[in-house]
Amino acid sequence: ITEDRKRLDIIPGCVPNLIMPPTGCRFHPRCRYRTQICTECNPPLKEVEKDHQVACHHYETVRYSITSREEDGRDYCQRD
Repeated sequence: ITEDRKRLDIIPGCVPNLIMPPTGCRFHPRCRYRTQICTECNPPLKEVEKDHQVACHHYETVRYSITSREEDGRDYCQRD
């Protein structure tokens, strides 16, 4: 493996119990974009680019927020 890779950012909060995961989206307890639907329903996989899928009820909102923060130089995991 010779290609440069970016290290994944850590999601703040506690890792969910893998034996008894939360209902709905597995990330909702740690996600600042969560809404009621996130706690009730697993998000479907959605293709956003060739060979790239996401599973998030609020992908468009999250994508816009991440893009905006990357453009202004802030860490996109930083809380407002």
